Amino acid sequence: FAIEASSPLKETLARMAEDMGCSWITLGPGDKALYHAAAVFASNYFVTVVGIAADLFGRFGIEPSRAIDVIMPLLEGTLKNIKDMGLPRCLTGPVARGDLGTVKRHVEALRERALEFLRVYVELALKAVPIAVAKGTLSERKARQLKEFLAEVISEGS
Repeated sequence: FAIEASSPLKETLARMAEDMGCSWITLGPGDKALYHAAAVFASNYFVTVVGIAADLFGRFGIEPSRAIDVIMPLLEGTLKNIKDMGLPRCLTGPVARGDLGTVKRHVEALRERALEFLRVYVELALKAVPIAVAKGTLSERKARQLKEFLAEVISEGS
């Protein structure tokens, strides 16, 4: 829960949240829209990214419902790792490894078969770079190489 209230109501609401076994945070004046945007990223856009993955599965002949069945263990494992290990340790994949070759192959595949998702892929990869650096699995040199390549992809698409 997000509590936007002054004392003593704030304390009462916090106790109620705790009594229900819920986590809570306090919002300051003007924080509600940013809090809501964060929640949209965590929930609505998570669903959107899963939808993109299902769409990509469809590009090689897998029905969306079957795609969800196939990726559900990956999603569940990812959420468990976020909970158990936290950020940045739970990040895996080619950006976390500094695997520029795989990222390049992904970009090429998206260019050829799903161009409408290329920009989303690149933007998310760019956001993964500092997480991978914080995790300690991506050197500054490889981070720079990834960012340069991804920036080039964006500039080519403009």
